[in-house]
Amino acid sequence: MPQQLIDTHTVLRFGHIQMKFILLLGIVLPTLAYSSGIETIRERLDYHELSAEQVDKAFTQYQYIRLSPYGEKAQFELDQKPWAGYWYPINNIEALIGKSSPLENLEKVLKRFNRNNYVLKYENNELSQIYADSWEGYCHAWAMASAIFPEPKREIKVKRRTLSISDIKGIMTKMVEGTEYDMVGIRYYGDFHTDGTYQDLRPEAVHAVLTRTLSTNTPVLIDDDAGTEVWTKPVFSFDFVSKPDPENRNALLVNAYIGVVKQREYVSDELTTNDDITYIPLEYRLYLGRTINGRALVLGGEWIGNSIYAHPDLIMVPQKNKMKSYNQTINNNLELIKDFIQTSY
Repeated sequence: MPQQLIDTHTVLRFGHIQMKFILLLGIVLPTLAYSSGIETIRERLDYHELSAEQVDKAFTQYQYIRLSPYGEKAQFELDQKPWAGYWYPINNIEALIGKSSPLENLEKVLKRFNRNNYVLKYENNELSQIYADSWEGYCHAWAMASAIFPEPKREIKVKRRTLSISDIKGIMTKMVEGTEYDMVGIRYYGDFHTDGTYQDLRPEAVHAVLTRTLSTNTPVLIDDDAGTEVWTKPVFSFDFVSKPDPENRNALLVNAYIGVVKQREYVSDELTTNDDITYIPLEYRLYLGRTINGRALVLGGEWIGNSIYAHPDLIMVPQKNKMKSYNQTINNNLELIKDFIQTSY
């Protein structure tokens, strides 16, 4: 179960009005809400299967964020940029498991190592039971692989069999599909359970998590669609410029850009180029609290402009030491596969 780090509410009741403290990345924001339709923290935790320990982890991991009340400019970028790859839609899964596909080629390689081998049998059994929407596929696994592994730059020969760059990327995609990750935000399903969460993920959370992960060179993924579909992309940079809000002396206006690598719509051995990257623009307001040593505590925020409708839905931070494939043959041979694919870097 992915850990949803934060987006949880503590509610104190005062007659017909509740004082709701939104605990988000260590930021405490008091707001007023009428009692109808507001869930308690226990209901929220039960629905998302969270524990108190998971919530506590968020506060110790990300803590507070402080910004200059006079505005500032900053850039953050990973040392290892993620790579572009095919997202293998379920409706075109033959590209992953069909003739001369990455997994067929992997199966042939593993046979030459005399390993128990049911790579394709597992995939055919599992995928035959899936009835997928057009947008469903392996974009999450590809994004995870591109954030964890360096980009393959050359084909390799393993036991006299050739694996192309696209073969290796497809194999990497399957190697990490079940990797554990910490998740910030609530996935929007468009149903009554998630009504009222469209504005999640909140801008103060996006700002805090991306600055903290990228500044420590930690791989991070986003679902860049605030609607019901999930389009996961690996992040490589985050830039922002803030300035005082002329209409609110205790707020900043922020323009930011998230640099991401796009999934490809086709299988290719071509290395990642500038055509494979894009920058997601964001606009938001951050409300400030007390200033200490020239830095103001961020109390909360709101999306503004086009970002009200177009903003990230989720942020995922992979746990690289918990790599996992749902395909048991691949999972049992992860170390062997890692050994031979690293010669492609």
